[in-house]
Amino acid sequence: MAWPDLLDLRTKVRSVINEATAGLWSDVELNRYLNDGERDIAEKVNCYTSMVSAVTTVGSRLVPFTGHKVRYVEFVPAVGNPISIVPITPKMLGNIPINDGALPQYWFSWGGNIVIEPIPTSICNLNVYISSWPDYDLVDSTDEPKIPVEFHESICLYSEAFAMMKQNRMGTAIGLYRQYITEIDSRMKIYGTPRMDRDWDMKRPSIVKEPEREKA
Repeated sequence: MAWPDLLDLRTKVRSVINEATAGLWSDVELNRYLNDGERDIAEKVNCYTSMVSAVTTVGSRLVPFTGHKVRYVEFVPAVGNPISIVPITPKMLGNIPINDGALPQYWFSWGGNIVIEPIPTSICNLNVYISSWPDYDLVDSTDEPKIPVEFHESICLYSEAFAMMKQNRMGTAIGLYRQYITEIDSRMKIYGTPRMDRDWDMKRPSIVKEPEREKA
């Protein structure tokens, strides 16, 4: 068991709302705020990603998916490793070169569907990497959040803000919610936004020196 689990999160919230045991706020109610907070972060930051299998339909570009955002799509051949297919924009349909017959080569998301280019002439298997909500709610005291650990404390800020609303302490609630938004925004830029490797991420040292040996 790692920190924090549901009990740890609920205890932290209770320390802020100054209610060590259930009174105005029941454990069930705080659990609901905490689960709402985890889902809200997953939706705003796109930090919970899972891979699901999908198949194309003959004669149709559309492949349905469930979630917030499609991050990557791979074509899974009958033999060999999955092959990443290239993301495009809708205006690029019909204006890009097509190779290797009708195997999936390009994609973009449109509503609740992935649009495949070219139109499949056979059933093809895909791996789809999707940002979505956590698979299940936190229910038992030992349940742990599914979103990345960097965002776990932000769940408490969300819960504390909504707990204060029930007590009609709107000024405090607004301050906590602003802090919550600021925190997840800054953490998203550090942990959640993909970026290309920079030069210094891969730069070799210009001078390599032999470690100095201790004198006898």
